[in-house]
Amino acid sequence: MSMPPLTGRGWIWAVVALAAGWAAGTLPGRSERARQQATIDSQQARLEALQATLRVAAGAQERLVALRKELVTTQDALAAALADRAPSGNTESPPDAQPTPRQAFSDMVLRIGQAQLTGRLDGRLGVLKERLGLTTAQEASVKQILDEESAAAGAALERLMAGRGTPSDFGRLARGQRGELPPAVAGVLTEAQKPEYAAFQDQERVSGIENRVAMELSGLMGAGGLTPEQKDQAFAGLSGLLTAEDATDFDTMKDGSDVRAHVDEATARRFEVMEPILTEPQRQIYRRQVEMGRELIAKLLPADSP
Repeated sequence: MSMPPLTGRGWIWAVVALAAGWAAGTLPGRSERARQQATIDSQQARLEALQATLRVAAGAQERLVALRKELVTTQDALAAALADRAPSGNTESPPDAQPTPRQAFSDMVLRIGQAQLTGRLDGRLGVLKERLGLTTAQEASVKQILDEESAAAGAALERLMAGRGTPSDFGRLARGQRGELPPAVAGVLTEAQKPEYAAFQDQERVSGIENRVAMELSGLMGAGGLTPEQKDQAFAGLSGLLTAEDATDFDTMKDGSDVRAHVDEATARRFEVMEPILTEPQRQIYRRQVEMGRELIAKLLPADSP
């Protein structure tokens, strides 16, 4: 339909209407630029939030690196701790007594465990907030869940280091190490958020396996390190083992003897995978490293532990 000609003062009102539309952003040119600017502002805000989260995670990682370096310097204390049997009867030390090697090593493990728990809590809560767009109420609920899990895991670690741990304690720490979050977290989320949360959990599992393989292979640096081909073969073999082991349900085990049997089987499987890949000097280093870990678990979970 054609527009009637503008006569008299009609052209003045047309110009006024045009200017009003431009100012209100209803005309195509201004509206498109406004949408573009809004998109830029939104992305900038997301970037700043992600950078803040990464700074928190980097700080936690720096603390962990420092503690791990300190742990490396206490290898002799670890060997002594494994040989240090707690005497029967009264085990309390005088207030001014020097800590035994076992106590010193237990304190070191507790400090590292607590730093890991805190770092994971700080990092994951920030990432979940950014990736899932958590509301203020959701963020508070997730933080409470993670705080409670952190406290429970810390208590489990203390019981294990005191020789009073249970298979459930061991399982709780194992789940935390491989990046699992409490099931209650999913209950806080909307149906729209759950697919992204599932993707996040998958990424955490893959990252956890990569980190655990790297830590397991780190001791071989003393034998000149691994060749690229050895690294590829070792990573593929150990990744497969860890993926299978992650399905273990420690809560169904009746006592420490079940956990130790599981660890013995896992140790044997590691030797089967790694020994064909390694040179003889590397085999000796790897075998000592794995055996030391198995002996430590035997100390933490005696056969008669509940």
